[in-house]
Amino acid sequence: MITLLVWFLWISILFIFNGATFVLPLIISKKTAQQIASFWDNPFTMIISPSLAEIPAAVLCYYLIDHPRFGRKNLLLYSLSITMIAYLVCYFMTVFFFIFFFVLGRFSFVLGYSGSYTYTSELYHTSVRSTAVGMASAIGRFGAIFMPIVLLSSLNVSIAFPFLVLSIVCLLRAVAVFFFPLDTYYKKLDFEF
Repeated sequence: MITLLVWFLWISILFIFNGATFVLPLIISKKTAQQIASFWDNPFTMIISPSLAEIPAAVLCYYLIDHPRFGRKNLLLYSLSITMIAYLVCYFMTVFFFIFFFVLGRFSFVLGYSGSYTYTSELYHTSVRSTAVGMASAIGRFGAIFMPIVLLSSLNVSIAFPFLVLSIVCLLRAVAVFFFPLDTYYKKLDFEF
């Protein structure tokens, strides 16, 4: 059961991560036609600016993942909840708030994405730990494969509809994380030497 949850976790991770990166230029280019400020007319700026949120998120994950109030499972749940809310707000917001909440969603998602590696590896026995993480990452590529099909067809519904889809996937991922039986924070791992 844990393996199926981990696989779904990784499918949704790569769906959301690649999906937000994939759909942003499409949405910005359509919104540019609707008179976005000149700052966002530059394709380099519109892609790099939200990605800059990843650096502080990775650093913050380093501190929060071993914090007694967070741990691994709670870090994933909190970050997914913030990402879900931020992407849901992106569905409804105007241009300035859209970029702000997109960056917030990207920040919180990378926070959970970074913690997923640690949590996934600690769920398994030492003898299969690296294989389990590699397999989960490989299975997760299916999320990246189906993402363009789902998000491009949802883009035909409305310009911001892909963010509603990403919010729903975040919600499903949070539910999957909730059903993990344990948090591995300060649990004794089974080392065999």
